[in-house]
Amino acid sequence: MKNKYNKTTAGLSAQVFVAKATAYTDDATYQAFVANAVDGEMGVFLVYDASGPTTYAESVAATNAADAALQANDKFFIAQMSVFTDTNGKVSREVKRTPTFTYSEFVVRQVAYSAPVKQVTNFGYGSLSTTTGDLNSGTLTTGQIFAFGFKETTPGNQPYPTWNYEETAKAGDSLIAIGARLLKQVNDPDSPQNYYNGKLVDLELLVGGGTFVASSGGAATVTNGSTTVTIVESAGAAADAGEFNADASAMAAGMYLRIGGTTTASPIYKIASVSGVGGATAIIELETPYTGASGSVAAANLLVNTVVPTAIGFKATAIDFGAHFRVTLSEDMENADIVYTTGYKEGKGTSTQVAGLEEEGHVFSGYTTLNAAFTEDYGKPISYTVAGTTYNLIFLDYYRTMKSVAAPKIQDGHYGHIIIAAPVGVAPATAFDGMFV
Repeated sequence: MKNKYNKTTAGLSAQVFVAKATAYTDDATYQAFVANAVDGEMGVFLVYDASGPTTYAESVAATNAADAALQANDKFFIAQMSVFTDTNGKVSREVKRTPTFTYSEFVVRQVAYSAPVKQVTNFGYGSLSTTTGDLNSGTLTTGQIFAFGFKETTPGNQPYPTWNYEETAKAGDSLIAIGARLLKQVNDPDSPQNYYNGKLVDLELLVGGGTFVASSGGAATVTNGSTTVTIVESAGAAADAGEFNADASAMAAGMYLRIGGTTTASPIYKIASVSGVGGATAIIELETPYTGASGSVAAANLLVNTVVPTAIGFKATAIDFGAHFRVTLSEDMENADIVYTTGYKEGKGTSTQVAGLEEEGHVFSGYTTLNAAFTEDYGKPISYTVAGTTYNLIFLDYYRTMKSVAAPKIQDGHYGHIIIAAPVGVAPATAFDGMFV
């Protein structure tokens, strides 16, 4: 189990509103909003603008076009409706709202969603390392030791855990066989190295040299995390001449399948068993799970080797977004090349991040039983973050001018902030973008 401790200052006087994928309120007044708003609906309400105080707080959307974007001296508040039914069938309505603020007291930051990126590192010997991570130790001899490891360097994970793997060359061995054994160690969640800390990376085996041949027709279905490759003949009933190397015996246990492309950048997998080749459907079982994207692979990008490759390399991809690591090499791999192909990117506005912000906002609002035993007896607030949804973020940093205690001068005091997370591409994201500028 990973031992991670994270700390954040995001909870500094933070009110958090996660917009539901429903229209921004068109109710003309706050009173109408309280009476009519649906679950998750949000509104921004004016109590004072250029025309003076309003008789009733009016929705920004219901005012004239000049007020579509909040002005410096506008006084406003934000509200969100929650509608819920208890175990007795009673429907309750509750409004979460901010105090009334003057818009000029805020510094506004709009942060558009950006996708997180996982770290990718290739390593091995030779010229292929700059693109694929080639490992070629020269003449392979019995007793050579191929060893590498990973050290996670993700903040909050100190002391940094390490994963170490090695294989020794046996009589009659080949580089590709050694690579396949190392691959199995890294990708097996139950291997001794992965048993305590869990897996850090998915490893792919890349090769240079050798000969790989594609079939002339048919398609395969692959699933991330599965060892099963399902192949359907293009004719639908039986194998046509040329499909899958034209000869069913060309695909057999112990051979290697390149999936997803024809270059050295595409990974290979050792075949554990083959059944049904030559019929309408063939099943290939791999020794290790497929690590690429699920989907269909055309025959041109599904190749089997006919000549054993002469060079191997590895591509390591972090399993978790935000995790990063260093590669360590030793023994006969000590002088191998390491190419940090793709750096990790944390990203902004993922559902995981927004869920964390929303929970902190609940605590700031007074719901302190979220981490207590028997939380259901105390009740808990409604959360609107949807797993897998991406969000644009608006940060309203609140400052108020005040007299300093230490000296008779005016200074700005930072009191906290309001965070609005609006789902990308659906209402009410557009409305908020136009109001807070």
